[in-house]
Amino acid sequence: GSIDRRVMPAIRLAQHLRGAEIRAVHVAEDNEIAHELGLRWMELGLAWLPLHVVEPTMTKLTDAIRAAALDILEAGFREVTVLIPYLAIRQPWQGFLHRQRGRRIAAALSGIPGIAVILVPYHLPRRDG
Repeated sequence: GSIDRRVMPAIRLAQHLRGAEIRAVHVAEDNEIAHELGLRWMELGLAWLPLHVVEPTMTKLTDAIRAAALDILEAGFREVTVLIPYLAIRQPWQGFLHRQRGRRIAAALSGIPGIAVILVPYHLPRRDG
């Protein structure tokens, strides 16, 4: 729903995927948030990476992303590589603070022929002191 530090490593990795049609996908659970995301996307100068906003066709976010990936395959692409940013937690208690959606999305996509999943971690900065 927003562009934060977690997505930046995935965007940097996407820049290096040569010979691929690259796109970012956002499932629009809220139209106002999707609009703000689009404006922020343009402000960041990400024109090289088209942002596709899709309407959720399912009640669960994981199912909606799975459906979007399957739609790409059905459109004639042989392979879809999905880069999923996630927050790499260091302490077990941090899992309670962060929902770990990325891992659930990866699990929903695993095993589907033609879909490859790459989890791209974002490591929280250490707070020494």
